[in-house]
Amino acid sequence: MEELEKREVIALFIANSFLFFFQGITKYIYVPLVTPIENSFEVGSTEAGLLITLVYLGYALARFPSGILADIFGCPKVIAGTGILMSGSLLLVGISPNFLAMAIFSFIMGASTGLYVTAGYSYSVILGQDRFETVSTALLETFGGISGLVAPLFVVLIWETLGLPISALFFIMAAGALLASLIFIWLAKKNNLLDAESRQQGGATGKSASLADVWPKVKGTVAILKEPAINRFIIWSTLVGGFGAFAIKGFESFIPSFLHNLGGYSFSNANQLFAIVAISGLITKMAVAWAADKFGSKRILFVFYIFNFSLFFYLTTAPGHIGVIATLILFGITFKSHNTVINSYVLKVMPKEYQGTGFGLFSTLYTAIYSAGAVFTGFIADQTGSLVIGMRAAVIGVVIAFVCLALFRVFVKIQKLKAAGGRP
Repeated sequence: MEELEKREVIALFIANSFLFFFQGITKYIYVPLVTPIENSFEVGSTEAGLLITLVYLGYALARFPSGILADIFGCPKVIAGTGILMSGSLLLVGISPNFLAMAIFSFIMGASTGLYVTAGYSYSVILGQDRFETVSTALLETFGGISGLVAPLFVVLIWETLGLPISALFFIMAAGALLASLIFIWLAKKNNLLDAESRQQGGATGKSASLADVWPKVKGTVAILKEPAINRFIIWSTLVGGFGAFAIKGFESFIPSFLHNLGGYSFSNANQLFAIVAISGLITKMAVAWAADKFGSKRILFVFYIFNFSLFFYLTTAPGHIGVIATLILFGITFKSHNTVINSYVLKVMPKEYQGTGFGLFSTLYTAIYSAGAVFTGFIADQTGSLVIGMRAAVIGVVIAFVCLALFRVFVKIQKLKAAGGRP
């Protein structure tokens, strides 16, 4: 099979990017939906936070298997299958008759996006090989970032402006994900990327392989566990990144609800203000990445955690309109770049032979920890009867992350890590 033409590569990239957008919005949509969910199902903050936790937990548990499936069947087949699965799970969430059903289907939906995302991300790199590898990765992440901006505005449009039930949101997203999946499948079939014979090395096929070919990669996970220096680094980075993100997710999940219920803003204005976080993150992400390269990722994380510790308390003291806007802008910088900084640092330090399995293991554990942030905040809020106390309690994650960051040399034996091929 000949190499794909440039226009075919671009078409496949765009179709994959739209699926990446929908996997992003499935997670971002729940935060502005906290108040509607509480009203529709007559539940408290604990239950609303639980839905967010379940989505991210499903996502976390499915990310590593996604990479294995992509190696066995090829990226195009995994993207096609999981795109349809994502659409179906969104439909199931939309038709949920009660909260329990919505919780179960939300977990399945999170898992479907996790099964897609590693294959989808990898395929964007494959499509960009020798053409626009760096640009393709940045563009794909931009699609994911835009979903964070669209989500609160979409909720306002459907639930408040048009007065439609929250199920309508999920029906529309299901239709969009299905359309993007069918377009991708059509393009893939057109270029014979879904055929069993499609085994071109590299290029734009995202080749399939036999289980015998992939098994050594799967065994790589076990090999990592035999390297104490690598283990200690994974534990350290998981604690720092996981608990830092635990605090972020726990606090961020209730910002629109706080602004609406306690800040004096209408539901519409609260969610429009919340969109500032996504806008700020999109605008400043590249600058933060440059700063991390220039001054060191650990230094940037120290600054992030100091800012977050202060801002968590400042926002919940009702600082006035200008203060709210300024705080949300700063949150956008620290919240939306946190993942980028910790992920890039782990990939930089991890020995090349362990990057795939090592980063996959880190990502799974890291996401599993921070997925609990939302339900933790909601639980504390319900138990104390105060959303402010619940949101401030999330700062415990920042404290744990800060302490672990400061204890880097205690957790990580630098010389042994270097001996194992790491680059701290």
